[in-house]
Amino acid sequence: MKRLAGWGSALLVVWATAAPATVPSPERIASAVASENAAADRTQPLRFELRVQIGDRPSVASGTLFTDPSGRARLELRGANGLVERHLLRGGEVFATRNGEPLEEHRFFLPPLYVLQVESGSALRRSLEELQIGVDTVGLSQCDEEDCLVVGDPALEIPRRAPPEIQGLELYDAVRALAAEQEAAEAAGFSIEEWQEMTAALEAEGVEIRSIVDLAPRGGEGGSEAPPAPSGLDSLPENELAGAARAESPGEGEPLSGAPETETGEVAVSAAETPVVRGGEPGAEELEEPVPLASPGLWIDRKSYGIRGLDAAGGVRTRLGPEAVYDGVRFPGWVEIQEPGREAVRLHVLAISPVLDEPEMYGPAWLLEPQNLGASDSVSPGEPDRQTGEDSPDPDKAFTN
Repeated sequence: MKRLAGWGSALLVVWATAAPATVPSPERIASAVASENAAADRTQPLRFELRVQIGDRPSVASGTLFTDPSGRARLELRGANGLVERHLLRGGEVFATRNGEPLEEHRFFLPPLYVLQVESGSALRRSLEELQIGVDTVGLSQCDEEDCLVVGDPALEIPRRAPPEIQGLELYDAVRALAAEQEAAEAAGFSIEEWQEMTAALEAEGVEIRSIVDLAPRGGEGGSEAPPAPSGLDSLPENELAGAARAESPGEGEPLSGAPETETGEVAVSAAETPVVRGGEPGAEELEEPVPLASPGLWIDRKSYGIRGLDAAGGVRTRLGPEAVYDGVRFPGWVEIQEPGREAVRLHVLAISPVLDEPEMYGPAWLLEPQNLGASDSVSPGEPDRQTGEDSPDPDKAFTN
């Protein structure tokens, strides 16, 4: 399966070619995404017929997915030897069974596709917050050949555009300065005219006076000044004053590190200051830093405001293919799920149809219901797949790789 190389590099390098480097407000982005969802006619409960691909194996199972804008979803996978695996997304948690038996460990087959069905900006922001995505952090990055807005990843954040300058700023400053001067004069018991004559006389004599801003009185009634703000040391707790004093510059002849000198004049280094190396021996290879996972984020096409992908808190990445129209519903033609350390899963969309809103169909009892498969609902071992003509692999390996 081809990898999305343009996405991988974009997660590590901030896109620095934006001109100008500005982005819309988070609220405006959320509203535009919701409008795009509505225009695609997918803000309703939907049923999907899927073909499941894992790694380079084009067809390991068929599947039926139900999902609605409220955040609920259920997926039934049908593989060889009558294997049936069910996944239920409910209350932000995923539960799974295989042939009616609960699964402690399972693959991630249920990405939050309901974000493509949300019909209002406020509802989308709530859904993203539940997915631990910072809704007020917006950045820019490259996704394939296009540009994407990225909501939630602080590494890609672009500063917001500053508000426009106030018209007539010079006049505004003059009025503000006059008001501050008048307030200071009244606090000192002078009229504005007397105050201006006094300050003019002081300036003529070369006496340095305070700025206009500092002329405004501070404190409570009667113009009494407020106590000075505490200095850095004054604001420290008493038990931290000793540590702050030790952090001051060393005296003449003292070692810069603050550590004691040996008889040869060398600075002694404690064991706590010694760099940790593999094997505990000097010269050994240093420990490698773990590669950080991408922050949770939503990838949005900058032109169309269509969702292109989503990065979950656990490091799972979901990428969406080009859109197609299924029974009047516009939706990506495939959904690729990338779990760290595992083969990618691609859910190919074969058909989509609107369904009625039936909350009871997402109940936990569905996971344990007996499977009632017809001959056309399962793939027998060694039987050619109906879509690809290739043999079906071992389902147990297919679902766990």
